[in-house]
Amino acid sequence: MKVARRIGRGLSQSLNDESFLRFLKAIEGFVAKVLTLCLSIVILFSLVELVYILGQELLSHPYGFFNSSLLTILVYF
Repeated sequence: MKVARRIGRGLSQSLNDESFLRFLKAIEGFVAKVLTLCLSIVILFSLVELVYILGQELLSHPYGFFNSSLLTILVYF
């Protein structure tokens, strides 16, 4: 019986509002870090793709953007 009371007290203390809010804050921090990392990866890949496409346009014949319209150039941004 004493063991059941001890387990019951431990369970009630771990499920109180303060510990629950600490748990939620830890989960929120973890999710924010994961989302920040994913967004950084997406931005990095987008930048690499932009540089690759612009490099192809600059090196294609006729060289440079002089043959393209301004709208075609700005589509890449």
